Amino acid sequence: MAVVNAAEECKANIPVCVHLDHGETLDYIGKALEMGFTSVMYDGSALPYEESVQNTQQAVYMAQRTGASVEAETGIVP
Repeated sequence: MAVVNAAEECKANIPVCVHLDHGETLDYIGKALEMGFTSVMYDGSALPYEESVQNTQQAVYMAQRTGASVEAETGIVP
């Protein structure tokens, strides 16, 4: 929350983005969005591919409601 507050209070001349990197659960993504994060990265790489894709779709739906952007990692690079 401190980072979100700092971004809101910095009075920058440009937009400030607060990004959650490698959120591994939808609950964690949801909490970040509720706190005001403007960008999230859903990391479903440890899950089976189909489950990872389904969760990514849910993360996108959740982020759309707040206007946040989403990055996702749905698999692994061997």
